Amino acid sequence: MATVTLFRNDFAWTIPPRGPDGHVYFWLESPLFGRGAVTVTAVATYAPERYLEVTQVATRGDYAGRFYLDIVVTNNGPITVGGFYVHTSVISP
Repeated sequence: MATVTLFRNDFAWTIPPRGPDGHVYFWLESPLFGRGAVTVTAVATYAPERYLEVTQVATRGDYAGRFYLDIVVTNNGPITVGGFYVHTSVISP
């Protein structure tokens, strides 16, 4: 039977509205990221109905068995986002 593990990470970073500065880049670390299917969703903190675009997710690993997600979140909306949270799930066998 599959196992689903959920993570929530909160960020107080500001994301300007759409345009060249409307992106944030960050990474998360967990050994689980190398063991299954990963999904990532970003949501503005003060406006839960405003979903942000997760533009890129890349899984990276090293020889020590550590796994990372490189994540890019984009604000395509017309207003500045003053904070957001990221839901990450891993479905593993």
